[in-house]
Amino acid sequence: IVRFFNVYGPRQEPILVISQSVKRVLNGQKPLIYDDGKQTRCFTYVKDAVEAIIQISESESCNGEIYNIGSDIESTIEKALVTICSVSGVESSFEKIDTQEHYGKSYEDIIRRVPNVSKIFNDLGWKATTSLEQGIKKTIEWSRANKWWYD
Repeated sequence: IVRFFNVYGPRQEPILVISQSVKRVLNGQKPLIYDDGKQTRCFTYVKDAVEAIIQISESESCNGEIYNIGSDIESTIEKALVTICSVSGVESSFEKIDTQEHYGKSYEDIIRRVPNVSKIFNDLGWKATTSLEQGIKKTIEWSRANKWWYD
């Protein structure tokens, strides 16, 4: 069993923060920032996640085990959006969404999401190696070469 943590990259449906923001920026729109953007995530580039799956599937010792697949580098949502703007060559400005106003008092965001990836590292030596900036750069390059994705 595998559990993915904030995987992003080429071909991803643009409903999650990285892919949605890349699509918006490439269409000349500002990325959406919810509340203050200080929520943290550990973003995982898709190639790293695929490498983890391959290692798990090829290892007999992984049968019946559960692994978290994700980066252990924590980043704010705001930093991810600033990186997308910077790599895209556009000014960092955002369309702010006040979640209390937009969704009501029942909405509750996850303030911090950090996977414990020690098991996969200890069992297989796997660790996500693509930095957020590198992954965003690759995602934007692919997106620009595949305009159909963001039209």
